Amino acid sequence: MKLRILFVDDEPRILAGLRRMLRARRDEWETAFAESGAEALEILEREPFDVIVSDMRMPGMDGAELLAEVRRRHPEMLRIVLSGHSEIELVLSSVGPSHQYLTKPCDAETLHGTIVRAAALREILADEKLRSIVSRLEHMPSMPKLFSALVEELGKDDASIPQVAALVIQDPAMTAQVLRLVNSAYFGLPREINSAERAVSYLGIGPLSSLVLREGLFAEADRALIERFHLEEISRHGNDVASLARRLAKDAGAETIEVEDAFTAGLLHDAGKVILATNLPDRYEKALEQRVAGVWSRELEEELVGADHGVVGAYLMSVWGLPSTVVEAIAYHHRPSECRAQGRTTLTWVHVANALVSGRSTPCHVDTDYLRRLGLASKWERWQELAEDLHTVAEDA
Repeated sequence: MKLRILFVDDEPRILAGLRRMLRARRDEWETAFAESGAEALEILEREPFDVIVSDMRMPGMDGAELLAEVRRRHPEMLRIVLSGHSEIELVLSSVGPSHQYLTKPCDAETLHGTIVRAAALREILADEKLRSIVSRLEHMPSMPKLFSALVEELGKDDASIPQVAALVIQDPAMTAQVLRLVNSAYFGLPREINSAERAVSYLGIGPLSSLVLREGLFAEADRALIERFHLEEISRHGNDVASLARRLAKDAGAETIEVEDAFTAGLLHDAGKVILATNLPDRYEKALEQRVAGVWSRELEEELVGADHGVVGAYLMSVWGLPSTVVEAIAYHHRPSECRAQGRTTLTWVHVANALVSGRSTPCHVDTDYLRRLGLASKWERWQELAEDLHTVAEDA
């Protein structure tokens, strides 16, 4: 089925250029074009689209206002900014209503790749209602202590980038947001940034302060939900898995980028649980009741909620433009054999770390067939030792 994409720009020559550029994609895309936000909304009232790509500065209704309205009326749509304006404040204002940010001039391959990657998990997240809920999200909630500490640090005249980074990397929501922004085309970095620490360094204190204090894109989790769904425990588990996944990757001699991927994906691997708990609390509570009763399975979670938490988290991280290796590990951390990637990947370390942290003494949550295919089954005892060492260090800290 073809993707349906609506392009919005008030410059006719830009739209003409897009038409020429997209002729080669006629077999896979259906496209429409609008010269204003008002015209775009009229088109959307008449027919459905999967993706909207909008300029930022337009008369009457700018791109941020248009995408905010699209989010309200058509939350299931993917929302992408394509703009030639480079002011950082303009970029920050687009982060909430948009999923991704591209800069002009944008070549056909970049545009195509961005749209294809952002739409890739739509088939996996088949529940349309759930897809709409996830697509609407501006942020995930942060743990109150970390959020308060970050606000306090950013409010200082001598705010420290290392201190800010140390807080961000402890919180899945903060990590996702800084990676979402720094990997946007606005920064034009030669390769993806997979480490929240490096992302904070690239962004700097000013933009981070705007995101947190003015734009409100970091938000504190509701305390009632924290208690109801044990969100602090989920956050601690994410930190434990992240630390162990990084340790496993290092021990295997992985490249630095794979080690960074392992930590980030480990931290975010249960993001879907937080999304479901804060947006579908009643449905997700039923799934948790089955877990407590000892009859939980991924299939049961799909039946009760609409999708398993791995897919839910991966879908949001995908439309936010996080690195594909991280998204893949989040999506398949419970079922690595279903992933099409070949060989040892970030997914390997996150899957093993999650299994070890969830059940320290036995490989009760590990896909042994997957490990045998990779020739890694004999490593289990070594991995248990690394996990126990890390656990001992954490207890002594």
